[in-house]
Amino acid sequence: MPFLFASPAGNPYCVPKRQVTAEVILPGQHPLTVKLFLNECAETHGGRERPSDVLNGPIAFIPATDHLGKLILLQRDSVLAVSVAAVEESQADFTLPGEPAPNDVKSVQVEVVLEEGTTIRGIATYLMPEPQRRLQDFLNTADRFLALREDSIMHLVNKRRIAQVRPA
Repeated sequence: MPFLFASPAGNPYCVPKRQVTAEVILPGQHPLTVKLFLNECAETHGGRERPSDVLNGPIAFIPATDHLGKLILLQRDSVLAVSVAAVEESQADFTLPGEPAPNDVKSVQVEVVLEEGTTIRGIATYLMPEPQRRLQDFLNTADRFLALREDSIMHLVNKRRIAQVRPA
């Protein structure tokens, strides 16, 4: 269903967006189920926009709707974690020339403890150059959110809100 905006003259125009159900953890609150709005085409890669693209992107306030359909603006840096169906985070299966071979991909089972005490477990999968393949190197990349897969769920964890990470 498209997300509608109204122009100043009152003529509506449509910006096509996909609605993706997500569970959001905010400080001091119970998890909140929302709908995030994602573009059909990503700005930084081929394919559809993923929740991680929005969370790692430049905007500070992310639009969503609550269970009543009312608008919520989530302040990205306050979000502790966002959980979505893993299929919403899937990437196209192609390799560009010069990229490392798939056998260079590392997967590490980790336990992440957030600053307010919540523990999230999952598998961190990453592709890093040969001299920088440690978990520590991956955690220190510029992305704000760490993707952890737990079965059919992808947890996107705000790295700025992590107290500790333990390899399982």
